[in-house]
Amino acid sequence: LAAITLPDTLEKLGAGAFDACRALKAIELPELITTIPADLCSGCRALESVTLPSGVKVIEDGAFALCDILKSITIPASVISIGEMAFGYGKWNVPVEGFTVKGYRNSPAYDYAIENEFDFVSLGYITSGICGEDVSWEYNEETKVLSFSGTGAMEDFSKDAPARFSLIPYESVEIAETITRIGAYAFYGSLVTDFELSENITEI
Repeated sequence: LAAITLPDTLEKLGAGAFDACRALKAIELPELITTIPADLCSGCRALESVTLPSGVKVIEDGAFALCDILKSITIPASVISIGEMAFGYGKWNVPVEGFTVKGYRNSPAYDYAIENEFDFVSLGYITSGICGEDVSWEYNEETKVLSFSGTGAMEDFSKDAPARFSLIPYESVEIAETITRIGAYAFYGSLVTDFELSENITEI
């Protein structure tokens, strides 16, 4: 099997669907797919190019493992989880020399690259996201302001898995008066020295 054309309507692929297709050189996954299953293209020795959907959220263990020729991969901002040895490992699970991860600095792509000692090419920062049921955040790169909008409670975070905005070089914070709770570790490691909190905040 040297080439694959997948329909735009495809929403799910099974684990190991193209495992050990040794002649496969490239794969482009449809936009509706949100999970790249385990061992999807494991052992595809000739694989040179992978195009991930812009909305993919999870890349499971070994999705593109044992792919000796694959030298780089671009990770979309939507990815929230990357499994062990998902990519960057060739025969005998040896790291591919010069493997490069392209992604955003405040994302799992950066963490994966650092943990596995791969080269990392930054695509910038993710500048917005969700941090509660009805709370969202946004970062303005020009003003370096991190702002929170919406209503209700901000969710908790952990020290080991900080919110994505914790890795952004923001210099000031703006919190909407309709927000009632600040989550744990919300500003862990921040260099901001002055916070103004609304009287509507009932829990920190």
